[in-house]
Amino acid sequence: MDELKWGQYAFTQLIFMNEDKMKKKNGGKKLNVLLTIKKIGINGEGIGYYKKKITFVKGALPDEVIVCEIVEETPKYIIGKLVKVKEPSPHRVEIKKEFSESGSIWFSPCKL
Repeated sequence: MDELKWGQYAFTQLIFMNEDKMKKKNGGKKLNVLLTIKKIGINGEGIGYYKKKITFVKGALPDEVIVCEIVEETPKYIIGKLVKVKEPSPHRVEIKKEFSESGSIWFSPCKL
């Protein structure tokens, strides 16, 4: 695997492995929190703050208000999983699905 795909794979596996730990820690309940994303991290994840602790959420954009599930909590940071976007960012673009004449689906590029 190339380095970028490996990093995405490792991040995804980390989320799934730690979901079970957080459920046990919270008595089997999922902990969903409301966050405002302030900026983008070096790996493309959204960065917000929950109880004054930095929180990384994959798939979130700056200036969005989101609901995220806390997957892992360490003394220095929190990793969250995006559940719902309450207020989308003006930078968020909808993906258009288009059909070719052969009937296959392809995604058109976004205009920047």
